[in-house]
Amino acid sequence: MNRVVYKYPLAIDKDPTFTTLTLPCDAVLLHGGFQQGEPHVWALVDLDQAEVAEVTVQIAGTGHKEFAERDVEHINSVCDGAYVWHFFEILPRRRVRM
Repeated sequence: MNRVVYKYPLAIDKDPTFTTLTLPCDAVLLHGGFQQGEPHVWALVDLDQAEVAEVTVQIAGTGHKEFAERDVEHINSVCDGAYVWHFFEILPRRRVRM
């Protein structure tokens, strides 16, 4: 295994917002947060993993009801001044043929 933590930028143009990333199939989403005011997720990835998947991450503010019809996994929540942002992975991941 050749594992490393990488940072991936996310969109935040509306609430909620969705970003689809192409990551190695076995990537582990470790943390969602803001760096210099911009949202990101950090993932542990295996550089030797050839298979990739589309991973969709959702950021939503407290009280948003978008989750009722989705299977999600909570990554974490972050306080940002008066707001609390919640980072979720939308399941399932979709394998991509390269």
